[in-house]
Amino acid sequence: MSTNAEHDACLVMETVAELHGRGYGRLKLFSYIKEGLGAWRHWFFAGDTFPTQSSDIPEPFVHGSIPWLTTPTVSGTSPSDAADRFIIAHPDLMARANGYDDVYVPWYGELLASGVQGVLEMESPMEARFGSRKVPTPYVDSK
Repeated sequence: MSTNAEHDACLVMETVAELHGRGYGRLKLFSYIKEGLGAWRHWFFAGDTFPTQSSDIPEPFVHGSIPWLTTPTVSGTSPSDAADRFIIAHPDLMARANGYDDVYVPWYGELLASGVQGVLEMESPMEARFGSRKVPTPYVDSK
């Protein structure tokens, strides 16, 4: 991914954390790097579990790809600004995301606070990568 694309992806990830802090703790990020294209594909969805594949993502959801093919799913000058815009743009998703997931939210926050640079790749509850390293998921290691 290019530097601009990584910056955009970091804004997406930080916006999810901002939304968690505002009480939208059921919001999750399903994401991966599309082989051959180097594009970071991502979905925002609300739920109490994590799907095993993209076809299992519950509706409503929001889908995006960086580099942006069309309008960005997240935009703003900061994660706070982007969160404000996201809430307005996706009221149905945000209504479902209201609440707290005591497994995903702490894991996600600790992951971002780790200081690792790069993007999150988590397309199943069983495996995640952050930057260039494999990271334990909350669903495998909490049992």
